[in-house]
Amino acid sequence: MNALERVVKKMGEESFNALKKTWNAMKTGYGEAKWEQGEGVILGLTTQGYSDREIKALLGVGGSHVSRLRKIHKDGTWDGSHTHRPMKVPHHTLSSDNLTTFIEDYKTWELEDGFPYSHR
Repeated sequence: MNALERVVKKMGEESFNALKKTWNAMKTGYGEAKWEQGEGVILGLTTQGYSDREIKALLGVGGSHVSRLRKIHKDGTWDGSHTHRPMKVPHHTLSSDNLTTFIEDYKTWELEDGFPYSHR
């Protein structure tokens, strides 16, 4: 018996079809309207005892997505917020102190009318 057949057997054909129809209608991609709700559906299925393979077969999501949410649930760190790593600040950016110093220095430059920089 494959994973999809196990899901149908566990939840029943009617519930399976209803969940599948609802999931396909939702916009659950990262940043889309139902993204958090989609994460909640996956978390709900994990807490109900469905395996990663069963969830992947039912919803068509990637294994890393399911395992990441399972890990978050296990650690107790789920707060409904974004679960991806935050963007790192590039190493070549100015710190806020350096940026403030640069702006203060820039304000002292003599500029010609109509030009945003010095021609000297």
